[in-house]
Amino acid sequence: MNAELDGRTVLVAGGAGLAGTGVVRSLLAAGAQVAVPSRSAERLERLRAEAPDGTVDRLHTFVADIGDSAGVAAFRDRLLAHAAFGRLDGVVASLGTWWQGKNLTEATDKEWEESLHSNLTVHFLVARAFVPLLTDHEQSVYLTLNGVAATQPLRKSGLISIAGAAQNMMLRGFSAELADARVRFHELQVLTPLAGVWPHYPTQEGWVSPDEVGDCVARIVAPTFEQPDTFVHSLPDPDSPRVWWRPKHTDQL
Repeated sequence: MNAELDGRTVLVAGGAGLAGTGVVRSLLAAGAQVAVPSRSAERLERLRAEAPDGTVDRLHTFVADIGDSAGVAAFRDRLLAHAAFGRLDGVVASLGTWWQGKNLTEATDKEWEESLHSNLTVHFLVARAFVPLLTDHEQSVYLTLNGVAATQPLRKSGLISIAGAAQNMMLRGFSAELADARVRFHELQVLTPLAGVWPHYPTQEGWVSPDEVGDCVARIVAPTFEQPDTFVHSLPDPDSPRVWWRPKHTDQL
C-alpha cells in the first residue's frame, strides 16, 4: 500500500458518485482516513464493498444531504464529532452532474436553476462550511473536480459551461481571500468523459477512468506534491490526443 497519505483525513463530497468512487479508492490506497456523505445508503454500501482490500476500516460513510445550508452544517458537526475527524487535512469536491440536450435559448427556468444548484451552489455550500476548518494548520488542501466544458463551450451543454466557469472563479476567490493562510487550493479539470460509467455511450479509446482521476487527486492532495503553486491541473494533458473536445469528437456525445 502507498502510505503517502498515512494518518491524513480527507472529506470527499460526492465520493459515492461517478468520479468520486475512484477518488475514494485512491485515497484509501494511499493510507488516508476518508469521509463520504451521500443521501443514498445503497450507494454508500456499494462504495464500501468496492474499497481496496484492508482499507474499509478507514472509510467512514454518512447518510447525509449536503444539498442545502442546514444539511451541510449538520453533516459538518457529525464529521467533527467523529473520533477520526477532529482535524481535517483535505477536502475533495466531486460534485455536480452532466447536462446536454438544448441550446441556451431553449433552456427552461427549471433547468437553469437545477444546473446552477447542482454544479455551483452545492460547491459553494461545501466550501463555505469546510474551508475554515483547513486554515489553521500546514499542508491542508481544498480540491475541486471540474470538466472540459468550463473552458471549452460545447454545443447544447451551455448550462454546464456557465456553472463550471463560475465554479473555477469561486475557488479562485476563496484562494485570493485566504492568500496568507496555509491551505492549498487546486482544481482538476477532467478533459474526457469518464470511461465505463455511461451506459448509453460506449467507452472510447483515451477516455479517462475514475481510478485515473483518483490517482491524480491523491498525488495533488499529498503533502509531498511537487507543484503546490499550480492552481489548475488537467487530466489528460490539454495537448494530448485523448482530449475529446477536438473537432473530430465534438458531436460524439
